[in-house]
Amino acid sequence: MSFSLSLMETLCCLAQSFFYNGNMKRLIIFLLFAIFGLGILAFSNKISFFQRELDNTTIAQTKESKFRLLNGSFYGDNATYTFQTPPEEKNYADDCIGCKQEVGNAVIFAEFGCPKKVKYLFESNSKNGVVEKGKKLDKNGVEIGERRLVVFKDKGKIYGARVFWVEGNDFWAVQAPTIELTKALEESEEYYKVRKKVAEEKENYVPIQNANTERIKATKEKECNEK
Repeated sequence: MSFSLSLMETLCCLAQSFFYNGNMKRLIIFLLFAIFGLGILAFSNKISFFQRELDNTTIAQTKESKFRLLNGSFYGDNATYTFQTPPEEKNYADDCIGCKQEVGNAVIFAEFGCPKKVKYLFESNSKNGVVEKGKKLDKNGVEIGERRLVVFKDKGKIYGARVFWVEGNDFWAVQAPTIELTKALEESEEYYKVRKKVAEEKENYVPIQNANTERIKATKEKECNEK
């Protein structure tokens, strides 16, 4: 804006100089070139405006959710939350003709509180298809565990990817159709909502009490603590 005003002031001064010196021919030529130049400047400013609007729209679109939560379940020692991506699509079980319950194509899974089972899940998931190894960081950049990424292929083509890690005595996994979508779900607002929901469920969870409750609890504890 300041550049345009400076240019206008310069053009006015030159026009006055031509006028007072009585050089009308030069004044007319100068005015024609000035009008042409101002037109180009206005067009450039308009292009810049539309480019800024396009950039803002692109940024807004990238912030939109790519995942639609279909269902979630918490069972005390594990939790599963299923998503659909892209959110407008729908997927149903191939072996259930006429079923109206969507199955989705992305999932967040967690297993809690059993070091032996967590170790088994981490090692068994690490056997094939590992393409990344590193540290899992929370949203504040604090290291919380070891993280790995595996891919699933059919005839050389990736049809799924899973990122997983150990967090204390818990095992977490995020899976989606592509590496990009898996990482996006791992860092998405939906993931952090699931983490908050799971924390609340764990805090308020009360197991069903019946004749087998203590026996089942004792069996699980023995399995988890066996070396």
